[in-house]
Amino acid sequence: MKSLVIVAILLVIGHNLCEGKIHVTVYYESLCPDSIRFISNQLYPNLQDPGLKDFIDVLFVPFGKSSSSSNGDTVEFVCQHGPRECEGNRLQSCVLHQIPDRPADQLNFVACQMNFQAEGTGRVCAISSNVDWQSVQSCYGSSLGTELQLTAEQLTNNVLPQTNFVPTIVFNHAFDKTLHQRALSEFRTVACELLKYEPQACH
Repeated sequence: MKSLVIVAILLVIGHNLCEGKIHVTVYYESLCPDSIRFISNQLYPNLQDPGLKDFIDVLFVPFGKSSSSSNGDTVEFVCQHGPRECEGNRLQSCVLHQIPDRPADQLNFVACQMNFQAEGTGRVCAISSNVDWQSVQSCYGSSLGTELQLTAEQLTNNVLPQTNFVPTIVFNHAFDKTLHQRALSEFRTVACELLKYEPQACH
């Protein structure tokens, strides 16, 4: 399962590069205040701009400074902000998995859930983003939820050691510490600099 998920991600990446967009990967965790502030204050408002959003594709990786351990057939996760964060990361993985070809709904869900006042179970945000809640619950309670988090861990561990900071922002699949740090407070400026053909929204 894990290899299939990674292959699907790589296919989407290749397609996006052919279309001349920039790609943004957001490595975050569900209860991290810095993650919430970045998504609420930088990513979401800028991707609501119709003149900019069509030039940017986003991959959300909800894991952050978490870790997994195996005991026989059982996999356990430990998260920086405790068990509730592990639940939130798993939930977000399951929701994002349900709608891989609906970037607007993915963004709306993550922005809704990554909020200091968000309803804890994720049900309200999922339903408001046109996601089938029963399917999310099925994923969450099955091995699929575990596999999605293990994939998120693998992707995160390829990048996070270079920053040791959550969220980590990666543009076009190559980590750049300066771009990451700037994007935390000036995402729009960085995105516009990276676009080969700047949209009108960047002027």
